[in-house]
Amino acid sequence: KVGDHNDPASLAALEAMRPDIVAFTGGGIIRERLIGASGRGILNPHMGVLPRYRGMDVVEWPILEDEQERVGVGATLHLMDEGIDTGPIVRSVRVPIARGDSVERLRKRFEPALVDLILEGVRAARDDRLEPQPQVEADGHQYFMMHPRFYEQVRHRLAEIGGAGGPGSPGDRSDR
Repeated sequence: KVGDHNDPASLAALEAMRPDIVAFTGGGIIRERLIGASGRGILNPHMGVLPRYRGMDVVEWPILEDEQERVGVGATLHLMDEGIDTGPIVRSVRVPIARGDSVERLRKRFEPALVDLILEGVRAARDDRLEPQPQVEADGHQYFMMHPRFYEQVRHRLAEIGGAGGPGSPGDRSDR
């Protein structure tokens, strides 16, 4: 066990194991040396539609920007590079907003999609069917943690489109 994914012990372990591919479901930036020791690469499920939504709170940003219909709310499996969610895209899926969704409920419904994406990616790598497509940097933006005032707007928009995003609902982060 290491405290930092980029710790020399992680690199030594990967070099000893010589994996075909690595699945990474945590957060953080992985350095090039570790990526290079990861066989075909490091698969990472991202809770946003890449390349458009990189970074943090990317379930919420499309709702705030009223892009949930055009761009969509969804998850993407990509191969990690040293950037933040900038690696080649393996596959994206949409996670539709359901009637009664709060942000918390919507995020919870991402969990099976993320697991399915990882499993599909590992199987595709095993069967030599992994065909990642490079991202075009200009096609997206990096987003950061959403300010509570913006988050409040997201909750209200969810309520307007049939969700349960209002104050006091599950997922209310007014204490952020």
